[in-house]
This record gives sequence, C-alpha cells and structure tokens, in this order.
Amino acid sequence: MASQQNLGELIAGLRKLRTGALISLIAVILIIVSLSIIIFSAGFFMLGPGASPYPPMAMITGTVMFSLVVIGIAAVLGLIAYILWFMAAGHLKRYNIKWGIGRVGMTLQIIALAIIALALIIILPTAIIGGFKVFLGVFAGFVGIMFVGGILSIVGAILFAIMLIRLPEEPKIDSGFKVAGIFYLLGLIVSLIPTINIVGLILSIVAVIMIYTSSGNSLKIIQQ
Repeated sequence: MASQQNLGELIAGLRKLRTGALISLIAVILIIVSLSIIIFSAGFFMLGPGASPYPPMAMITGTVMFSLVVIGIAAVLGLIAYILWFMAAGHLKRYNIKWGIGRVGMTLQIIALAIIALALIIILPTAIIGGFKVFLGVFAGFVGIMFVGGILSIVGAILFAIMLIRLPEEPKIDSGFKVAGIFYLLGLIVSLIPTINIVGLILSIVAVIMIYTSSGNSLKIIQQ
C-alpha cells in the first residue's frame, strides 16, 4: 500500500492535471470566440446591409484590438496550464518513477515555448528597425529557431502522451487516461498534416477534456 506521503503526491498531481486541463479548455474557448468575432466582423463590414467598401477605421481597430487582447489572455492561460501540467508531472514522478517521462516532456515543451517567445521578442523588433536586408537575415534565423522549438515541442508532447497512457497502470487511476494519451498523440500527428490539421485540433481538445474528466474520476476513487 502506498504511504500517505506518496498518496499525497498522486492526489496533488491529479489535481494539477485537472486544473491545467480546465484552464487549457478556457483558453481554447477564448481563442474560438476571438476568431469568431474577427470572422463575423469581417463579414459585417464587407457584406452586411449598407456595407461600405471603406468601413470606419475606429470600428476595425476596436474589433482587432479586442480580439488581440482576448487572444493574449488565452495565451497567458495556456502558459499557466502548461506550468500546472509541468508541476503535476513532477508530483506524479515522485509517486512513480515510470511516470517521470511526462516531466521530461513538459520540460521540453516549456523550453520550446520560451525559445519561440524569446525569438519573437528579440528578432521581430530587430527586423523592423534594421530594414529589408536585415529582415531577410533575421527571418531565416527565426525560421531556424521555430524549427528547433517545434521539434522540442513535438518530442515533449509525445513523452507527455506516453505518461498519460501509463497512468492507468496504477489500479486507482481512471482508464480514460489511456484513451486521452492516445488522442493526445494522434492529435499531434494529424495536426502536422496541413489538409486535415483541424481534425488534429479536435482530437487534442477531446484529449484535454478526457484528462479533465479522468483526473476527477481518479480523485473520487482515491479519496473514497
């Protein structure tokens, strides 16, 4: 039987997984709402009754700014979700060393996000200030950095998915985690195919929903 300390690690890990999944879903909803506003507004400005080919700039600017703010909030929430999953993976690793692969995966994904964010902060202002020739050189560097960040993110996501698949090896853990891990992995692979990447996005969202529900179910069983 697991000690109370180890059981505490398991419970803490599941709670953070659940909270991270919930925050991630809220971020997805905000992005969908923001993009819907942009699409609806574009149709209204261009196709609506009495639409002018030159709609008021203040309306366009306001819509774009509002959407960017919402997307910015969603990005912050997404980062918080990643951090919570990173912390969750740490708790789960301390409970079962075999689950440590998830911690490595989340570490790689956070490093990838940091690399891409740092590249945007440094490279884009440099390109704007330096002119066209500088922009071409900087853009090539940016593409290279994005490639490295993308590879790290993909490898990290695969490792995290493997951890999810392994979780039901513990008797008290909901078996839905295995399906969540498979969907998470499939979502990643399918999203890399341009013609059907929307399917990959849907699979990833379903995986996050299953992480949320499976975490809740597991906590109910453990705390009975």
